[in-house]
Amino acid sequence: MLYHCGLLFEIWTLIICMHRMHNEKVRIDFWTINFSFVSMIILEIIYFFDFNNITSMVIYLTMIGYSFARFRENFSQAVITVILTIVIIATVQFVSAFVVNLSCISNVETRFFIINFITYCF
Repeated sequence: MLYHCGLLFEIWTLIICMHRMHNEKVRIDFWTINFSFVSMIILEIIYFFDFNNITSMVIYLTMIGYSFARFRENFSQAVITVILTIVIIATVQFVSAFVVNLSCISNVETRFFIINFITYCF
């Protein structure tokens, strides 16, 4: 259950970061709900069938599609938006992972949830 909550926090963080880069408030609309739903389905399939974690890179394609559809960007602008989002979130997750790994939490799912929750709150 913590794994699923961690995934939701990570997806919401992606959505919030992309909206903030466009100086927009997050609105729950058709594209946002579809991006959340498709991302969760893809990540659930990867988790359920125990695919290699590198297959989760498919999410970046959905992010490009979301940016293209939601913000009316052309392809190159959407790619730049996704790359900047990845850099920002990866930096925050790295710092929060460093802090969480200093703690005595041994459960991987708990650490995953805490790292994504800290990133979401940031």
